[in-house]
Amino acid sequence: IIGVYDDISLICPYIDKADIPADGYLVKVFDNPSAAGCKLMVITGHTDITVFYGAVDFLDDYLPATAIVKAGITYTDHLLYSELPDYQHASAPKIKTRSIFAWGHTINSYRDYIDHMARLKMNQIVIWNDFLPVNAEDVVSYAHEYGIELLWGYAWGWSRSCASEDLEHLELLSRQIVDEYENTYSVALGDGIYFQSFTEIKNASTINGLNIAQKVTELVNMTAAELLRRYP
Repeated sequence: IIGVYDDISLICPYIDKADIPADGYLVKVFDNPSAAGCKLMVITGHTDITVFYGAVDFLDDYLPATAIVKAGITYTDHLLYSELPDYQHASAPKIKTRSIFAWGHTINSYRDYIDHMARLKMNQIVIWNDFLPVNAEDVVSYAHEYGIELLWGYAWGWSRSCASEDLEHLELLSRQIVDEYENTYSVALGDGIYFQSFTEIKNASTINGLNIAQKVTELVNMTAAELLRRYP
């Protein structure tokens, strides 16, 4: 039996709701009281995604432990054909946001990438691209099917040459960053944005006498304030 606890009445006789942790799942394997000699397996949680995590636990943790091992070889084709040991495991993540950063051009198949993330119970991805992918909406939609947030990364004065004119005209640079958000990322259906500003500049602390740390702080503050004003 697999499903959200409150949606499937069959689960209630076998599982106490209080035994399922908040934001977590419960997997239980035990003797089936209605079928002698058989086992009953219950995978449940409070949401679709926690039930999925329970299924991952059953598939990736419990079942391999039951496999037949001979001479160091695990015979996975025998899974479910040998007697299954009793099992009860309840789990919930200790870290609320389980995130990974990825360069967009290294993701050959976004579906495979997100599939693996979900199996690892990760729930946020930051994808950095020089340009928004043409299939951005498809990528976001697929991530959301697994309860994964997607943040688009783009440069706030990083992809440029970081020349003195950038630091001397922060207002212009800030407007360009905000315009890029409005024209590109605000319509990409993502859950947020990630940015870098004036990094990888060969350990320099100043440009033409202007303190980079001070100027980048001004840039980020004015840009974030304008985005907040337009998109509260």
